[in-house]
Amino acid sequence: MVVIRAGALGDVLLGFPALDTLRERFPDRRLILVAPFPQARLALRGGRVDEVVAFDEPALTGLIAGTAFTLPAPLVGTSAAVIWMRSHNVVTGCLRRLGVDVLAASAPAPPVRPVASTDGAYHAADWLIKSLSPLAVASRAEWHGRAWLQVTAKERAEAERLLGRGGRRGEYVVLHPGSGSRRKNWPAQEWIEVIKAVGRGRDVVVTEGPADGDPVASLVSKWPDAIAPPQIVRPPSLETLVSIIAGAALYLGNDSGVTHLAAAFGVPTVAVFGPTDPAVWRPRGPQVEVLGGATASGTDGIFALEPGWPEKGNVIEAALRLGG
Repeated sequence: MVVIRAGALGDVLLGFPALDTLRERFPDRRLILVAPFPQARLALRGGRVDEVVAFDEPALTGLIAGTAFTLPAPLVGTSAAVIWMRSHNVVTGCLRRLGVDVLAASAPAPPVRPVASTDGAYHAADWLIKSLSPLAVASRAEWHGRAWLQVTAKERAEAERLLGRGGRRGEYVVLHPGSGSRRKNWPAQEWIEVIKAVGRGRDVVVTEGPADGDPVASLVSKWPDAIAPPQIVRPPSLETLVSIIAGAALYLGNDSGVTHLAAAFGVPTVAVFGPTDPAVWRPRGPQVEVLGGATASGTDGIFALEPGWPEKGNVIEAALRLGG
């Protein structure tokens, strides 16, 4: 059975609960995930899938375009498929023509005006679980009430090494001030006020991805003298980022894939939303507080025309409650 999923880190992570339901329903099936690297590799943890194939693998080009005449070599033997893509009709049509007739497919996220469920709009992860109904897969109850990714001992040791800095030990707070879109970034000055409340006497680690240079620079330029300067970490790999995030006493961040990662590992997580809808995109985990957010109103179906940023005091209260 193959699952094909495009998307960034957060998008791919939100498909993991659905992968878990597939594994429970078909424990003896070989399960292959086709998704972008490196985030796809996280699905190998805990036997969630048996194999991962890069979404941009050249052998898959014809299948994704709907023009393949044979199953690509990495997918030979596929008898069932799940497709989570905007162009899912193209891919499912091609697979059906190639003899794969057990199919489940949907858009990768709920529509702008989703069908109401018992608690309002569909969360993106629940939407993907629901898409599996053609395969007689039942909903996975309460998957969001526990950590659904686990850190390894090797990763914990790597975090110690990276953050030791001359014998440095003890709890630390991670702040990730960026995201996949500038519109989702809470202003640096607001984060500074939160750090003033939770950062005294603690180490603060600021993580910076390839697109986070501006928000990190803005944050550092406003850093208060009363708080020890943060350690800026630019993880060279997703695995390194995991080692840092999973060992944190508290994580602070915007609506981003890194925030989903922290929540999935069970790290106490404070997530700030502004122009996106937490009913659809909130990170799920056992220790998560989400503040702010707004219902999508733009033509892209994701962003609101006016962001719904939370009150700074409420974010501070949540950070103190979760991270002491």
